[in-house]
Amino acid sequence: MMKIKSKQTFQHSNLLNIGSIEVSNVVGPGSRLVIWLQGCSICCEKCINPHFIPHKINKLIKINELFEIVCNTPDIVGVTYSGGEPFDQAEGLYKLSKLIKKTGLTIMSYSGYTIEEIKNSDDKFKKLLLSYLDILIDGKYEHLKAAPLLWRGSTNQKVHFLTPVYENYRELADQLNLQIEFSFDSSMDKMSMKGNFDHKLFKEIKEKLKSYGIHL
Repeated sequence: MMKIKSKQTFQHSNLLNIGSIEVSNVVGPGSRLVIWLQGCSICCEKCINPHFIPHKINKLIKINELFEIVCNTPDIVGVTYSGGEPFDQAEGLYKLSKLIKKTGLTIMSYSGYTIEEIKNSDDKFKKLLLSYLDILIDGKYEHLKAAPLLWRGSTNQKVHFLTPVYENYRELADQLNLQIEFSFDSSMDKMSMKGNFDHKLFKEIKEKLKSYGIHL
């Protein structure tokens, strides 16, 4: 098995280190295939997805196989990259995005880096990945600035509409518009939450559900 050091980001031209893949209606506009990348060099305090932070091998998937998953997922309007830190695996995501764009699906990504940091990066693949996005949500999650905003968790994070496709969402972007999605497993005793919400809310919901025998 391939191993990487804890602080070393995963870099490969034909593989992506994936944390999870799910369809969601709250991680961007419309029904989207959300690809969570494993590993994050940003490490925001009180991150809602701490299990995706460690730079460890989770599930390695070839870019062409991941593209097949995208193409075989019905009724989606696009793909969202989250994590983890998508731009830590910029080369692989750029190559995947190049294929996705040919299908007419839209692409959105989160990043703890700001758009200025990406544009000024020495890594050409970060800039190439940016060029294929319809929406970028940038900036670290700052728990002291937590707010129920559309698609993001804190007020410092910005929504950048990089193409005209979702221009109609611009006015909604800065309104209080918290969206949370709940998914149960087949046994109905475990549940996952998707969306952007603060750590306090997550803890309160988790404790309440636990009293009913449901575990997040």
